[in-house]
Amino acid sequence: MHRYLMFAILLPVSLAAAPRPFTISGELQGRYSGTITLRYTLNTQESMALTASVENKTFHFTGQVPHPVQAVLELEGLSTAVWLYLDSGNIHVKARTHTFVDGDGRLVNNLQAISITGSYSEKLQDDFFTFWRGVLETDQTDSAKAETLYRHMLALVDAQPDSNVGSELLRDADLLTYAQADTIFHHLSAGQRALAGSNGVAKLLQRLAHTERGSLFKFFMLADKDGKPMSGEELPHTYMLVDFWASWCGPCRREHPNLVALYDKYHPAGFEIVSISLDEERPKWLSAIANDGLTWPQLSDLKGMTGPVAQYYALSFIPFNVLLDARGRIIAKDVKGEKLQELLASLLSE
Repeated sequence: MHRYLMFAILLPVSLAAAPRPFTISGELQGRYSGTITLRYTLNTQESMALTASVENKTFHFTGQVPHPVQAVLELEGLSTAVWLYLDSGNIHVKARTHTFVDGDGRLVNNLQAISITGSYSEKLQDDFFTFWRGVLETDQTDSAKAETLYRHMLALVDAQPDSNVGSELLRDADLLTYAQADTIFHHLSAGQRALAGSNGVAKLLQRLAHTERGSLFKFFMLADKDGKPMSGEELPHTYMLVDFWASWCGPCRREHPNLVALYDKYHPAGFEIVSISLDEERPKWLSAIANDGLTWPQLSDLKGMTGPVAQYYALSFIPFNVLLDARGRIIAKDVKGEKLQELLASLLSE
């Protein structure tokens, strides 16, 4: 990791403004034949799309970008996507394909990356994510992990303040405190800061500001599954988990058995859960509640990601949760699975 940081520091920042011609040579495994499309959006918000034929399980693109930019490769029809960074040079993509029928009976062309080489920005991001995962797997406290990530991300941004890579890494850095993220943000170039509203960084900063540990959680008056007004703030509790989910969210549904078990175990000791759904269709919401055996309060405005709760907390992903103490202050967030089990066991020991 230190090697890539040194390389980043030595890379001339002026290169960020130079035209970047690229080629993409691709090899596909599987039986797919048809076309493949490369899509990306420039910092000017201009959307670009190039399409190539897959011949003998290979494809080829040539083009030019004014700056490194994230792009996706997609197959025909309904398709999963492979993300990559377009940058100057010869980029080689190896991927596997297969076709399956999803839960709604739709035919899906699945595209899954095996390797992507030749893009400096792609490697820069991959190396950072590899380092990031390593930090997350250590036994450090969350605050210590955040400090480590903060220092490394700040070094990367200081070396290349006008690179999209720094902004896009920051966009996903929910482990940071608001102060750490805001400092990194203000080390980005003016051009990158101007993109915050479109690249997700503004939402990250808002989410961190509104879910800072030690701050009071803001409740919203919603409707429960019977249509009665409720916020959850009125519920007595020693600790409360506010869980954001939706019926269409697979990871949310897979976490429900863990929540059911924890609720059964710790509710007598004062543990409460309030679930806030980002569903838009009431029948699907109610069906999921019944099928998953959720017996604690269920709230929703049925406005999905556009509702005031989702907007206030700038939710870009679910499942997401916050754990509150008896005063309604946030003491932890985005804790799931074994981590949540261990945390509740330490707080509510039998």
